[in-house]
Amino acid sequence: MEQLFQHLAKSLGSVPLLDVVDPDRGISYGVVLTGLDFENGIPTLRAGDLKRFRVALDSVKRIDPNIEAKYKRTRLRGNEVLLRIRGGLGEVAVCPKEMIGGNVSREIAVIPVTDRLDVYYLMYALATPSSQNFMKSKTRGTSYMGINLRDVRKLPVPIPPAEEQYRVVAYLDGLRANIERLKQLQIQTTIELEALFPSILDKAFKGEL
Repeated sequence: MEQLFQHLAKSLGSVPLLDVVDPDRGISYGVVLTGLDFENGIPTLRAGDLKRFRVALDSVKRIDPNIEAKYKRTRLRGNEVLLRIRGGLGEVAVCPKEMIGGNVSREIAVIPVTDRLDVYYLMYALATPSSQNFMKSKTRGTSYMGINLRDVRKLPVPIPPAEEQYRVVAYLDGLRANIERLKQLQIQTTIELEALFPSILDKAFKGEL
């Protein structure tokens, strides 16, 4: 993945991330103090809800609507890129349709892009080692480390034509699918071996092997 984006950067150059962000919304972080869990409140993503290229929806916190109402700028519309910027750094995913109308905590930056950029292309671009190293180099703080939004806005991104972006996404989606299949195969093989192990030990003790 790194070589692919480095090739694009060398051949096309890069632009600051801010150049491809919806100017009416900009890049913002969410709710500073989410408060206590609020039954039937507004679903609000926290740092731990962002996994590798996905959003975990099984334990999303719900917050008081009166608190959330102060953060309309980061209210989710779907398909924004979500980037973890505090309490750990660099996890990235695309906002799923299930979170439309929800929000995020201050640990997450909401990145709404223009039609110039495919959201999944940007997701992969932000996950490359070069982008991650850029963010790490800008990290500030001691006990609660993070990156300032002004540095996120400067993050360089190569912008190929739309057709090339779609090809990059399709290629990387295919790689991820193959990796997931291999992981599942490994898990299944481990389970089968663990199931056979007692029988093998029994035969070994009996001298039947």
